[in-house]
This record gives sequence, C-alpha cells and structure tokens, in this order.
Amino acid sequence: MEKICGGSMPYVPEEELKEKHEKMRDDAIAQFTHSKKFGDNDISIKFQAQLEQDISHLFEHYYKVNMSKQVNSFKFIITAFIVMIASLMISQILDLIGLDFLMAPFHLISVLLLLLILFCAYAQFYGGFSGVLYKLNLIPDYLMREIKKLVIEKYHPVKIE
Repeated sequence: MEKICGGSMPYVPEEELKEKHEKMRDDAIAQFTHSKKFGDNDISIKFQAQLEQDISHLFEHYYKVNMSKQVNSFKFIITAFIVMIASLMISQILDLIGLDFLMAPFHLISVLLLLLILFCAYAQFYGGFSGVLYKLNLIPDYLMREIKKLVIEKYHPVKIE
C-alpha cells in the first residue's frame, strides 16, 4: 500500500484504492493459507485472524493518508477564504467611506467564515465530522453552477425564433 498511496505518492481515487486493497488482502491471505505452518489448525486460524486485523488497520491508515491528499476536499476552505477576504475588503472600504452600519454585516460574515474555515481544518486534520465536511464541500459546486448559469443567461441569451 505504501507504493500505491503512501505519503510520497499522488492521490488515488477511492474506488481504485479499495479495489487494490481487496486484491492485495486476498493475495496476502492466499499466500498465508498456502504456506506450510508449524502447529495445529487452531493456531493457524488465530494468526490468520490477526493478519486480517492488521491488514484492515493498515488500510484505514493509508485510506486517511490518501484522503488527506485529495485537492477537492479543500474546495470549501478555498472558497470560504476567498469570500472572507472579499468581505473584509468590502468592510474596510465601507469603513473608509464612513458607512459603518453597512460595514458591520460584512465584518460579521468574514469572522463567521474564519471560524468555519478553522472548523473545517480541524475536522479534516482529525478526521471527524465527515458528513458535515461532505455537505460543506457541496457548497462551492452549487455556487459555481449558479454563477455559470447567471453568466450564461446574461452574456449568451437564448434566441428563440
């Protein structure tokens, strides 16, 4: 697994990683069962169970290493960071103009986005809240679809004749 998705290797799609893991696990168990062993069958079964447990623990480790390399998992963080910077710039411009009552909502948005970015970074680093991260990573895709739709409608109107 180190050669497939170790620390120095690029991201491997999840389905491909699971297929390779199953093939390697089956090969390892087949090699274990076909090799000659000393002792009775009960000891062999015990060691085979230990081998399967070790393989599953190693797969969990390499799976987490591989998922941490996925660039798409940072889509929400990057989008939130860009919106946060834009919101901070708008709030500073409004403060410079003297429109403090309009500055406050933009500043609040930037602070909330910063907290959300910190939450996402914590959740990705420690591997928790995967359902929440999945939902948050759907937001940039939705935003891009809506922005593309608006741009296409504005600059490429459909001509019906």
